[in-house]
Amino acid sequence: MKIKYFVFGLVTGGLIIFLYLTGINKTQEESTGKIINNIDPNLWNWPDSLDALVAASEYHKLIFEDSDFRILEVIIAPGQLDPIHTHKGKSIVWIVNNSPIVYKTFGLDDNSKLVLVKQDTINIKNEDLNKGVWENPEPPHSVENIGKDIFKLYRIEYRNTSR
Repeated sequence: MKIKYFVFGLVTGGLIIFLYLTGINKTQEESTGKIINNIDPNLWNWPDSLDALVAASEYHKLIFEDSDFRILEVIIAPGQLDPIHTHKGKSIVWIVNNSPIVYKTFGLDDNSKLVLVKQDTINIKNEDLNKGVWENPEPPHSVENIGKDIFKLYRIEYRNTSR
């Protein structure tokens, strides 16, 4: 009888610790930028004209594309601001050359016009270069390179939003 209680307590304790640690990891993931935004891909309502390869083609180069995903190279020179654009699919992004940036997020006002809703200055640590991170679909945004070096990243953007 005591062994049953011991095993039950062990399993219950393990489950509680697992759930606790999972909650901590999600909180840490969100605070460290591993999840950049929480856009529901099923509620995507932005026009294809805002797609990065259409709206910001000077800064986004198509490296590879098939029916499952595409790979983009993004280069923003010092002092440059790329036009407002979106990324419809979930992505893996990794930065290969760093420079401080201003990331501007846009939304719609009451007249359905794009307006700035958030602006963040981001400085990526050198130890975070060349490490892939997941990103959810990105609503309209633009990136301004405010540093002295080229800002360069690669993005694997998935077409199937259920990944």
